[in-house]
Amino acid sequence: MKKLRIIFSLLFVALLTTSCDLLQRLNSNSSQSQPSSISSTSSSSLQTSGDYLYPSIEEELTVHFLDLNVSGDCILIDYGNYEILIDAGGNKSAGTNIIVPYLNQYVEDQCIELMIATHGHEDHIAGFVGLSNQASVLKDFSFGTIVDLGEGYENLNSSNELTALQKQYNELRDQKIEEGSQYYTIRDLYKENKTVWEIAPQLTFSFLETKFYNIPYTKHTQNLNNYSIATQLKFEDKTFLFTGDLEEEGESSLLEMNQLSKVNIFKAGHHGSNTASQEALLEVIQPDIAIFTADSSKESTYNFPHPETIDRLVPYTSQFYTSYYNGHIQVKLLSSEKNIDIECSERKELFSYVAYLNCYPTIQAIASIGSKITIESETKIENAESLYNRLTEDEKTYVYNYPTLLEAREKFNQL
Repeated sequence: MKKLRIIFSLLFVALLTTSCDLLQRLNSNSSQSQPSSISSTSSSSLQTSGDYLYPSIEEELTVHFLDLNVSGDCILIDYGNYEILIDAGGNKSAGTNIIVPYLNQYVEDQCIELMIATHGHEDHIAGFVGLSNQASVLKDFSFGTIVDLGEGYENLNSSNELTALQKQYNELRDQKIEEGSQYYTIRDLYKENKTVWEIAPQLTFSFLETKFYNIPYTKHTQNLNNYSIATQLKFEDKTFLFTGDLEEEGESSLLEMNQLSKVNIFKAGHHGSNTASQEALLEVIQPDIAIFTADSSKESTYNFPHPETIDRLVPYTSQFYTSYYNGHIQVKLLSSEKNIDIECSERKELFSYVAYLNCYPTIQAIASIGSKITIESETKIENAESLYNRLTEDEKTYVYNYPTLLEAREKFNQL
């Protein structure tokens, strides 16, 4: 410990290294473990001899949710000169043409202190790879620490072999490890009690536990979404929850194995799919703001976010943001201030939560089935009315199908 303290002080005072180099040197003092079973003991913080991972106290934290023009995750946590990147997905083109240029604006030293690939699906790792012989996240940036699921928990094709994209990701990741990046699987972190990262006095980043980190993955018996690495960020009294693509079974395990509580910002699971953001989780976290990294266009195959997901979220919040409607979404927190400032790069014709009301297929269905309306239908109507009533007068002018909602209410009242 004394040796680490001396190393930290000398490096900081002399300003001989970047923050990534500092992490690599500090990490090199501890041996790297092979994948192992997750310890059931409580996790200790990943501090260096009592010091925080980042030596300065910053007044502002910004969390960026990138618009990739397709459904996919790429989240940048920016605290001074300390950055965390959670996924770089979408597709290879998004990596080269959107993610790399965006990161260049905010990662001034070209070094990201912590990189996480939550799981191996294309919409979460393709941007790390990028287009052939062009810019990519793993080629253009250096990394202090890389965390992913590791061998045995990777994306497989129908023959139970690694997908071509997974192989490309692995090769580029391994090159970074050879260049000096520290590498952990999520199981390594639990074995070594390094799941809580005390970045600064008011900033903590935590890896959350699920049973799936220890269940071997095969293509035909398991759902890779449920293996997603889930994390939590706390800045003073504000909390973010990132669940990757966890679906119902993964969320249930998350609740069982962690002491979750209310969160302020929830990156809705699996891009707003009805297979995620289940009521059991929402009852515990009661989010103030929900953010969807999704392609909500009419041409989208999946049509995220699903109306059932919105139904479940409406009792807790009317603040919905979607990358398709809002572009790049920046959540900014200032030290000692209670307000959460959200800036969006574009509106794309409609406010995001207005768009959910406009696209509400349930309302269209209710208005057309007449006497077949059931008591369950009233809940749908009430949810839509609740959304509408929370809008400002200006925002209400964008809701072009409000007459349909009125018709649905009138038909129900006539039953």
